[in-house]
Amino acid sequence: MSVAGVLFFGPCAEAQTVQNQAVGAENAPEQQQRLSQGIVSANQAAAESYWRSLSEGQDVTYQQVLADPDNVALNAAYARTQIRNGDVLGASATLERVLLSHPDDVEAGLIYGLVLFRLDDTVTAQDVLSHLPNDKLNPEQRAERDRVLALIEQRKKRLRQGFTLTVGEHFDTDRNAAPNSGNMLISDNNFTLGGSARAQKDWGTLINGAYEAEYDLGTDPRMSIYGGASGLSDTQAQIKTLNNQTGGFTGGLKFEDGPISAQGGLFWNSMNLQSDYYLSDYGAQAHAGYRFLPQWEAFTDLRYDIQAFHNVPADSSGHDNSGTVPSIWTGLNWKPVPSHILSSSAGVTRRYAYANYNSNSRLAGRLSDTWLLGQGQFLFTGGEYGGNVYDANNPTFSTATRHDHDIRLDLTYGVPLGTISGAVGGGELPELFNDMVLSANLEYYHSMSNLPNYTYSNIRTQALLSKHWEF
Repeated sequence: MSVAGVLFFGPCAEAQTVQNQAVGAENAPEQQQRLSQGIVSANQAAAESYWRSLSEGQDVTYQQVLADPDNVALNAAYARTQIRNGDVLGASATLERVLLSHPDDVEAGLIYGLVLFRLDDTVTAQDVLSHLPNDKLNPEQRAERDRVLALIEQRKKRLRQGFTLTVGEHFDTDRNAAPNSGNMLISDNNFTLGGSARAQKDWGTLINGAYEAEYDLGTDPRMSIYGGASGLSDTQAQIKTLNNQTGGFTGGLKFEDGPISAQGGLFWNSMNLQSDYYLSDYGAQAHAGYRFLPQWEAFTDLRYDIQAFHNVPADSSGHDNSGTVPSIWTGLNWKPVPSHILSSSAGVTRRYAYANYNSNSRLAGRLSDTWLLGQGQFLFTGGEYGGNVYDANNPTFSTATRHDHDIRLDLTYGVPLGTISGAVGGGELPELFNDMVLSANLEYYHSMSNLPNYTYSNIRTQALLSKHWEF
């Protein structure tokens, strides 16, 4: 090593620490939002997949029904086919016709109750399902009926509440966001990194709890008040400076009127880094959607963050990232078949930071596919590509102004423990465990920059176990 290298080795390590801290500070709120939203989305997909399983069965065509119109079982199977294909109104007409001539058929009555529930006619659905005789239902039919009756009771409540508890582990190949090259710029001089400044693999343990509530105001069109609170702890096995705890609250108003849906409200989140108060993130957010065709929905998401970072021992330059972050995303959801939900969107984010070299503009696009596999199973694939242009150079590293591009790819599979138990012949699990959702996630992230300091890759593998209660 040259004399100059020896003289700069200490500052190099310090600058690398600052650089990694800056990357972590800038991305911390977005990372926690993505993780929390991923947990919510996984549980929603599992619930929707379970609902889809209620209409599973052999596909039956209308021509088959015409060939044997008095076959009640065939008509019932055709109604389930219609539900799978998204034709709930058509299924209702089929079952009404069957029940006119066979009013005591339990299979047709059971499916008719499911259809009425999907059409939001909870009063008639409850009446139909509660009058099905137990002695004529097999165990699977009774479980199906009881599940829907429980959902009806929940939907009838003006105040609906839920709590989700999630625990899990994750592993990262470059947890400290070290450059791929093993080199970095300091005052436009290239230095080789060593020791803990190089990429570090690490395990982390996640614990997340989230409470949500919604109160129906009883208006027409429907309006409701929503609120929630959440807390998350992420503990690293080795890189203790990245241990963090986050918590927050949200609340606002929802509106639904036919194809139109909208909601908006306020939020507040905070983050501790190594048990030191690190970040306060608060602001407003809104969502609007319009279903202009049965399979197509347009949406827009707006968010305005006011972020106050604090200098702490784990990040002595955190305050430089403080500022405001407005963003807007707009896109389309397409459901070509009931088991697939395809989403595409584009977004613009602007960061106004205390230090102008942290201020930047970002343009990004997202694509995702959620595939409902039935029995509570789901497969999610998604990708995001974006670019950041910064306002000024950071003189600590270079006279060049930073320009980044990044790509993120996600693959998540989820399945309830009850489905696993049934598949391996373990029978029905106790109610506490039966609907727990086990999800496995693989994420690849690659950042490309005109400065080698910010060109790095990370592969994350993650396994989570979630339990959701409604009351």
